[in-house]
Amino acid sequence: RDGPFVVTGILGEAPAGSSLEFDMVFCMRPYEAAGWYDNWWHQNLTTYVQLGNPAMAAELETQFPAFMDKYLADDFAERGFRNDITLEPLAEMYFNQSTSYDFHIRHGNRQSVNILIFVALAILFIACFNYVNLSIAQAYQRAKEVGVRKVLGVERGRLMLQFLGESLLITGLAVTASVLLTIVLRPVMLAWFGLDFTFDWLDPAVILFMGALLLGVVLTSGLYPAVLLSGFKPLQVFRAGKLTLGKSLLVRKGLVIAQFSLSIFLVIVTLLVGLQIRYVKTKDLGYDREAVLLVDIYTGGIWQNRDQFQERASLLPGVQFVTANSGEPGGFHDNFVLNMEGTDESVKCYTVFADPYYLATFDIEVAAGRGFNPESVSEDTTVMMINESALKASGLTADQVIGQTVKLPSWEMERTIIGVVEDYHFASLHEGIAPLVIVMADEPRQFALKLTGQDLAGTVAGIERVYEEIDPEFPMEYAFQDENLAQMYLQEDQQARVFSAFSGLSILLACMGIFGLAAFAAHRRQKELGIRKILGASVRQMIGLISREFLWLVALASLVAIPTAGYFIQQWLFGFAYRIVLTQQWFIFLLGSLLAAGVALLTIGLRTYQAAVRKPTESIKYE
Repeated sequence: RDGPFVVTGILGEAPAGSSLEFDMVFCMRPYEAAGWYDNWWHQNLTTYVQLGNPAMAAELETQFPAFMDKYLADDFAERGFRNDITLEPLAEMYFNQSTSYDFHIRHGNRQSVNILIFVALAILFIACFNYVNLSIAQAYQRAKEVGVRKVLGVERGRLMLQFLGESLLITGLAVTASVLLTIVLRPVMLAWFGLDFTFDWLDPAVILFMGALLLGVVLTSGLYPAVLLSGFKPLQVFRAGKLTLGKSLLVRKGLVIAQFSLSIFLVIVTLLVGLQIRYVKTKDLGYDREAVLLVDIYTGGIWQNRDQFQERASLLPGVQFVTANSGEPGGFHDNFVLNMEGTDESVKCYTVFADPYYLATFDIEVAAGRGFNPESVSEDTTVMMINESALKASGLTADQVIGQTVKLPSWEMERTIIGVVEDYHFASLHEGIAPLVIVMADEPRQFALKLTGQDLAGTVAGIERVYEEIDPEFPMEYAFQDENLAQMYLQEDQQARVFSAFSGLSILLACMGIFGLAAFAAHRRQKELGIRKILGASVRQMIGLISREFLWLVALASLVAIPTAGYFIQQWLFGFAYRIVLTQQWFIFLLGSLLAAGVALLTIGLRTYQAAVRKPTESIKYE
């Protein structure tokens, strides 16, 4: 019914990111007399069931097959397939993207969440590794302090608490700074990563998480250094004059390998994800997606005067073709089972209802037979076309198929196949090209207008004027085809931005750590560098001496990161039916390692240079 309606209340704002999105809520009772309301095959409604006990769900589901057979057994037999229903917990709806016909439900991507968690943990671990490494490096400077405190009677447990307390203080300051940065940078980050969520810092779950994070970081970064430093023996410290760290050196090298492995991994994945996104955005889809304007048919005024809108819009300068259809490439396509003569196999096909201008608007090529004839009114309700994938699935030849009259039981239609169109990507590149039928029928959901591309703003304004003159009560809702296609890969774009941002951050953190270690190495070998300089060693040779100590660690990190990144990206690429070939991108794996090695070498070289250019007399007298 058209109304009028009485506003009885105002709802509060739904949580950001909720799977249920709506602007208004209507009671269904006024629509019970509508023809579609009691149509069992009308699938535009979502049914919610509140159970008294969640344990009842399994028992209730066992009754669904008999329920469906009671009302739809004859339809199932006639159409050659059946639809069944299941229960889905509301809490699981958001991340479940495999549910059919939940058109009005907003879904999230669990893979994206897992990737964000992984990257965050990787960055956190790199920071912790840096802290552990630098604490080990500082062990020489703090050895005498520990020795003196032990001689004065301080127990090892108290020393451990002291060092853990230092870690707690540093981590606490870092958490405070991170909270302030999150508050300040939140709008920028949400816009950059395309996110939308609310966050309550006083939520008990958030407070518990922050506390657990603080404790986890303190233990991860501070426990080993506390055990190492508190374990120094006073006699070893004062009598030997220097310490042999032994196993701690292996730990330090292992941590350098770990943090550079994570950094190289993120760099490689970032580059490969970027290549895949570029591939899907530039791949030939088999149709023309440029300068195609999509206008929704969502009002009674436009629906009843759709022929008038189509005719008037086609006369505007800048408009080449106008087609009314049920779904554009990349948009919604219903499905059904098609039976053709000459084969016992049923072909599950997707479908689009279109008019004679559909092929011309999207520049879809005909592979066999002929296309629709705009000049023939008699064809309006008699013909259809199939794509090459449907022909292949039938096992027949084009000559055997063309001219057949087939029944479309789902819509109680009969159509004659007049041609075969070349395969085009009517769905996302996540999926392969499935069998498709293009049916001549007056069942449009939208208009698609092919524009010349000249004066787009003026052409769109002219289309809006035509729309407003036909139905002035509602604004025209439209989008460009290429913009809609970009939305199909929005989540991948977000993942690419995450990897690019945090791979750079990981390299920066790893270099900060190796800078500190290089500084310590140069400091520890100051006398050696002075003597070598007196004996004629060049600055370049001394930089190479220190660099070799770390570059082989980066090389080992590459051996760990390359196969790990290859496995990860291969699993990620499995989500695309059309994807880059990793064996052809071998240079990306090499580039990631060389980039990390180059940045590490530059970092080490800058710090070692400062030590190498010192006067030999200053270096030799250093104690």
